[in-house]
Amino acid sequence: MGDGDCQSSFCNPTTKKCEIKPTCTNDCTTAGNTKCLDSTTRQTCGNYDADVCSEWGSNFACQYGCSGDICSSSIPKPDLIITSLVVQYPSQPVKGQDITMAFTIKNIGTTSASSVGWKLDSGSAGVTSPTGRGFYIDVGKSATVFAKLKYTNAGTYNVKAIADYANTISEINEDNNEMIKGVTVK
Repeated sequence: MGDGDCQSSFCNPTTKKCEIKPTCTNDCTTAGNTKCLDSTTRQTCGNYDADVCSEWGSNFACQYGCSGDICSSSIPKPDLIITSLVVQYPSQPVKGQDITMAFTIKNIGTTSASSVGWKLDSGSAGVTSPTGRGFYIDVGKSATVFAKLKYTNAGTYNVKAIADYANTISEINEDNNEMIKGVTVK
């Protein structure tokens, strides 16, 4: 006996009797599809009962967190990048004058980062390269750093902003932590 044998067009696969086809209120449309309920839990679509409605099954805890509609396959890690590096003040730097640089560190990884260290490499011997530590940056968030440099000689210098300069944070990508900007000092 099958669906075509029933006037209601539904044969219950368990009882093998003609019945009124049930209304599917929790239909997940395609068996095997997955969805993340939150950052750590996933569900899989399947037919778990005799009413022939595909329904979301039991929850599954993702060991390394949920990403998109699947469990992540690796340990969550932060990933720190520099998104901008600019001369904040003055707009035209002069030798012997304090120059305020601003740069933004963003976490594009899968977990937060704490005790984020930074360095502003002056690009010149004899010029102090300021450093700092202690930032907490959540996933998808940014922090802006303001640091001062002072050059005693005119010239063009390659100033480099570095996130996690001491390499103390295990990141997804360890090779994307820097940005360079040419700064001309009159």
